[in-house]
Amino acid sequence: MSLRANSRAHRFIVGLIFTGFALFAGIIGWALPTFRTWQAADWPSTTGAIEWSTVDKSRRSWTPVVKYRYQVAGREFTSDRLALWKYKGSHDWAKRTIEGYEIGNTVDVFYDPSNPAKAVLNREMHAEGTELLLFSLVFIAIGIGIVIWNRPKKVIKARGANN
Repeated sequence: MSLRANSRAHRFIVGLIFTGFALFAGIIGWALPTFRTWQAADWPSTTGAIEWSTVDKSRRSWTPVVKYRYQVAGREFTSDRLALWKYKGSHDWAKRTIEGYEIGNTVDVFYDPSNPAKAVLNREMHAEGTELLLFSLVFIAIGIGIVIWNRPKKVIKARGANN
């Protein structure tokens, strides 16, 4: 096998691995939030009360934080989970997100019936899951391109040659 063919085979394998990782990330990044959203669609709701709300700054983004209390079967719980995943974005977006969550306001709280301590105020899918899927699709396309561009060439020997 020539050096060029060997290099082409290595790039082909790298392309396959690259595509596999991108596919795995896309499945995990999209399927898990989607599955959680489907599960939460059946969660019952109860009325809760906002204890406080604020906006936290992390390294490069802002996170709306809302703490609330609620009761299920006579037991009181508190939570600060706004949704099934972390919300992050610009400062203006985070401020708009906590509008309506002023201290003392009543809210619908959706809770996991098998674990009432697990609750959210918003059980819908956030755009973050679809963004990761789109990001993964770009890398899947790049990986497939690498694979196609570097696929092994078929070597056909003429009949009777070197026999």
